Amino acid sequence: MSSGLDYVPGCYAKTEELVELVKVVKEYGGFYFTHWRSIRRDEVTIRDKLAGIKEALEIGRRAGVKVELSHLTSGFTIFPRPSPELERASAEATLEVIDEAIKGGVDVYFDIIPNTTGGTLTFRYLASILAPWLRELGSREALSRALRMKDFRDEIKKAILEGKVLFLHPSVNPYWSEELEVVGHKEDKYKGKTIAEIAREEGKDPIDALFDILASDPNTIIYEKVERGEEEIKTFLRHERCMIGLDTYSFSLYWEMKGPPHYLPHPNTYGAVPRLIRKYVREEKVLSLEEAIRRLTSMPARRFMIDRRGVIEPGAYADIVIFDYNTISEVIDKEEPRRPPKGIHYVIVNGVLVVEKGRHTGAKPGKVIRFRRARGERP
Repeated sequence: MSSGLDYVPGCYAKTEELVELVKVVKEYGGFYFTHWRSIRRDEVTIRDKLAGIKEALEIGRRAGVKVELSHLTSGFTIFPRPSPELERASAEATLEVIDEAIKGGVDVYFDIIPNTTGGTLTFRYLASILAPWLRELGSREALSRALRMKDFRDEIKKAILEGKVLFLHPSVNPYWSEELEVVGHKEDKYKGKTIAEIAREEGKDPIDALFDILASDPNTIIYEKVERGEEEIKTFLRHERCMIGLDTYSFSLYWEMKGPPHYLPHPNTYGAVPRLIRKYVREEKVLSLEEAIRRLTSMPARRFMIDRRGVIEPGAYADIVIFDYNTISEVIDKEEPRRPPKGIHYVIVNGVLVVEKGRHTGAKPGKVIRFRRARGERP
């Protein structure tokens, strides 16, 4: 069973309800996967992420079911933006809570995104941040015109403070304006600057700066910068129960949302695993290459009781990636997130060649994977 407790309707589920649902999963030898609760919908305030992690662990304990904490981040919200030392300390304190639950009998593992940004989708256009109004008005141009009206701006500000646009709420996401860099605008003075920098230069509140930027160019293109620090990622990676997750789908290089808010796939779709190997293996040496590959393959396959996957041996399915260790890397393009990585030459899925010399062959040999009902080996 999976839950998404920051999203409608899952965000309204109470702990007791989740415990009863997860108890059913136990009868089938299943797992509880959770995008744990980091935002309280009943009271918009500073994120109490640690409470959400503890809730997930408590659900696993009371239901007697194995738990997977999806895309784990620090359980602490720190103001102002923390130093690397404080990032490391907050990650270690988060792991202490998990380790204590393990000592108490909770069978829990977690996964992390090997990048400083995350999400299933990303917004190329600044207008996409105001998705409810963009959908209502139907186009970026119409939204841009509406933002020239004070009453419309006041309506949006009121909605933000009421918690209807959490990305822009000053308590829930105080650093949003520092994370968004303008990379495309008809006025050169904005290019290469974050919303926060533009706001400071013009003596404005960041939300007013956002409105002004959009009012002057509806097609403003943005790039999402760092959300969290490298020390947090490295600290989690060193934990023996850490696996790798991308929090995205299998998108093609051409997918885009045709209508408002015009989302695109997150760059992690294409580059997060190459980044893991480039940065945390080849450059930072946080993990050995062998251990990184295990975290990506045999470890999750054994944990989730998936037969004959994640290993290269007689009788196993032939799922093989052939890459150049010295060149494998993500490709960063601030205006176009749909970039294939470097250094991956061949990919074989179920014994069929799907990538040859870096190009997709068009083959689609994938299949639905089911886990064993019997208890699997320990990862």
